[in-house]
Amino acid sequence: GFHARAQPHPYRPGELRALRVGLDERWPQLPRDEAKRWVERWQQGRSPYSRIRSHAIRCQLDAVIALALHGGLTRDEIFRLDLDTIHPDNAYIVAWDQDGPWQGEARKVPYTPKLMAAIRPWLWLHRRLAPGQTSVWLNLWSTETVGQPMTRHTFARFLPTYCGEGWTFRRLRATCIVNWMRAGLWLERLREMLGFKDIAELLPYARCVGGDTVREVNKRASRFAAL
Repeated sequence: GFHARAQPHPYRPGELRALRVGLDERWPQLPRDEAKRWVERWQQGRSPYSRIRSHAIRCQLDAVIALALHGGLTRDEIFRLDLDTIHPDNAYIVAWDQDGPWQGEARKVPYTPKLMAAIRPWLWLHRRLAPGQTSVWLNLWSTETVGQPMTRHTFARFLPTYCGEGWTFRRLRATCIVNWMRAGLWLERLREMLGFKDIAELLPYARCVGGDTVREVNKRASRFAAL
């Protein structure tokens, strides 16, 4: 059924490099010390939000992209995250299903250095832009909305709005899965991290890698089905 129809389309390394170049041009980040100084001035009412707007958008954008590209989270999983589940002191990022924390099912994604490097700057800025706000993702478009949580509708258009058309959570996640396979991640562990019920669900991604990976997934899927 769906295994045969699934056709993941991961981004090529050159596309990801071009994305970074484009983001640097459109949403440049301030150096760390300079960002701290201008954020403090904005908090004191001595500088307009426009001075830090691009920096804020880029920090949030990097965090969102990293969760899909290096954590393999889906769009809905990223949107549902809360401040506790992505706290930097955690060993894992916990992705709950639609039933929510402690009621639905969850999967754990290791808090890798790449994820940590992307998320820490956003969490630092989040505490200053919207103290007391529990929603992780903020509407940074204007001075009037900066402290407000992002709506689900806005988040659905988040990547096309800030990265351009052609950038999707689905393809970022596919890129993550394929990269994990190429790195030799144990298939059973990969299945658990992605929340898949059946190893056969890895087969479409294995085809993007090719060779022994496809054969290994097929072999393990046959054993899994026999259990």
